[in-house]
Amino acid sequence: MEENKEEKNDNVESDDYPEEHNEAAIAGFALIQCKYSKTEIDFQAANHLNRGKGETHGGFLPLLPVSKEFIEALSSDEEFVLNLKVPEHGMPIDGLALPKFPRVRNIRDQIGKFGVPFEKQLTVSDVKEDQSRLTITKDLVAEFIDPMMDDDEKVLSRKLDGILVLVYDSEGNQYEMKFKMWGGKSRVLTSGWKAFCNANKFVAHEDWITIWACRHKKTQQLCFVILARRFPKIKQLVPKKIGKQERERISHPGEQKNKADGLTR
Repeated sequence: MEENKEEKNDNVESDDYPEEHNEAAIAGFALIQCKYSKTEIDFQAANHLNRGKGETHGGFLPLLPVSKEFIEALSSDEEFVLNLKVPEHGMPIDGLALPKFPRVRNIRDQIGKFGVPFEKQLTVSDVKEDQSRLTITKDLVAEFIDPMMDDDEKVLSRKLDGILVLVYDSEGNQYEMKFKMWGGKSRVLTSGWKAFCNANKFVAHEDWITIWACRHKKTQQLCFVILARRFPKIKQLVPKKIGKQERERISHPGEQKNKADGLTR
């Protein structure tokens, strides 16, 4: 029985993380250590640098893949950076598919079921000391988190008191937080988010977090796993307020173009 359990865990760990992206991911994580935007480092050198770093972490890096082409463009093409567009809600900024399961060794035996992951750019309010909350828009909640909640949790999470959840970081550290309604529109992770944010040294706009909603294997409690990728050259891409029409334009550009064509005929 123990052998089967370990085999299952290994499958969860390896998941669908494409082997061909490993080198690019390692290089990307090395690149983010470069403090100045004009610093140049080739991918082979980056690979060697982060291989040494990985050995100090048990050889379990990288946690998230990253597009080699995207990193190369960020480091060498200023026009590319200036013309970056807001990705469709929940989609990764580099266009690379997110892993179905987080590669965090310390939680393999604790989580029984994972939802579909999504990515979010951290805003100033997400990391600001006196606000202490991670805001998740209602459309992201509806698409990625609601499917992992039962009916009672959905009702309670829409109230001010919210529900207690567990949140895991890249080291498998566990934080107790509340998942609740905020401002009548969005949902937030709070009452523990500040400690999580400080421990992981998150930076507004530069950090893009991947979030998995999941269920604890033993207690069935709602949990989240949050990992981050850092792109220092990227600033705020998402407008402070996105109206319904603007959201539809971002999510369905073809439909909006057809509507505009119809008005001009």
